Amino acid sequence: MNAQKLRDTAIALVADDKGLLAMDESTPTCNKRFAKLEIPQTAEARRAYRELIVTTPGLAESIGGAILYDETIRQRKSDCHCPHRCGDHSRHQS
Repeated sequence: MNAQKLRDTAIALVADDKGLLAMDESTPTCNKRFAKLEIPQTAEARRAYRELIVTTPGLAESIGGAILYDETIRQRKSDCHCPHRCGDHSRHQS
């Protein structure tokens, strides 16, 4: 990626006074947080927690992008079985 494209991308992510959502908490860190709250330290529990965050009504009005952890980028919403991991089944059903 060239420097100008990188600058343009960065500007687009924070346009309209939007911010970035940092969802890059590591598995060990997330598990420590869950253990204190007696939440199971499983991939499914972490996925459900992250899904709760990304499905917050109006979230897109406040953020222009998200920083993801390796596990997060490979997860899908619970209702998404499409290969595109977008949750929009209407675009992918035949």
